[in-house]
Amino acid sequence: MSKFFAVIGMAAVVVILLGIAAFGYVAYRGNALDEEASAYSARAVTAITSHWDAAELMSRATPQLAHATSQDQLGALFQRFSTLGPLRGAPHCQGSSLVSMTPAGTRTSGSYTCTAQFQSGPAEIAMALVKAHGTWLINGFHVTSQLLGSDKLLQKA
Repeated sequence: MSKFFAVIGMAAVVVILLGIAAFGYVAYRGNALDEEASAYSARAVTAITSHWDAAELMSRATPQLAHATSQDQLGALFQRFSTLGPLRGAPHCQGSSLVSMTPAGTRTSGSYTCTAQFQSGPAEIAMALVKAHGTWLINGFHVTSQLLGSDKLLQKA
């Protein structure tokens, strides 16, 4: 009987150690994923807002976002955004990413907000990100600035 309890105890120790190792791996991988998504956000915001280029956004957009607005609507939005002027300096991006399990498989997503200074003043760009086939894509793009009003723009519902 004592051998039985010894085996059960050893199995429990192994399960606990495996759980600790798995938690450590997930925490390590999560930090790397956050850094990767944050760097992607900064590069994307720089490319899109340096001269307010809608094509730069669309080249990084998910199919869902690309179909959420017409070219005319997108042109009008970017015409409005361009009143901020070109980007001055590097944006500062913060947020978090998440790997979730769905019936269709795993889904990697992120939510990042970038503060940036433009020729006419400051703005915040909030982005919803999705990682598909190893590549980050933009699934939502919001520009908020007192100079533009309080509209929330370009969001995939």
